[in-house]
Amino acid sequence: MEVTFLGYIASAFIILSLLMKNIKLLRYVNLLGCSLYAIYGLIIQSWPVFAMNFICVGINLYRIYTLKYENKKLNKENYL
Repeated sequence: MEVTFLGYIASAFIILSLLMKNIKLLRYVNLLGCSLYAIYGLIIQSWPVFAMNFICVGINLYRIYTLKYENKKLNKENYL
């Protein structure tokens, strides 16, 4: 696979995530796009590209975790 193609695919996933209304799905698709872009940044040795997307991966993982935690908390409150 040509490296540039990886960058285009990563960009497509990030753009696709920004078009989504479902926040949980948005986070997962954006996580995939940022992960691919971080890998792309490593391959081409572009440290700003890698760093920004690596940070975004962390943010997405944190937000996915908090969404799951909030859902569990809401479900628990509904049973009380």
